[in-house]
Amino acid sequence: MFALVAGVVLQKVTLKFGGKYRSWFLVGPPVVAVLFLLQYTKIGSDSVAAIIIVFGYKIEDAHVLRMQDEIVSRKAGGSAR
Repeated sequence: MFALVAGVVLQKVTLKFGGKYRSWFLVGPPVVAVLFLLQYTKIGSDSVAAIIIVFGYKIEDAHVLRMQDEIVSRKAGGSAR
């Protein structure tokens, strides 16, 4: 599922430097390195960690639903806004 979402983001978003795909090769590795380190870092108590996880999931879920609505709207010929 993540690969599908990542592919959609990669196709739809063009960063301002380095072209459509090259800029992702410049931005992606540092982001992945930070996220990799954070997955082994204990942040607060277990309840605080659970709240952070739920909050992150809600943000990601809302973003995916918004992207799906935009894709459906474009296929139907309507405006995404």
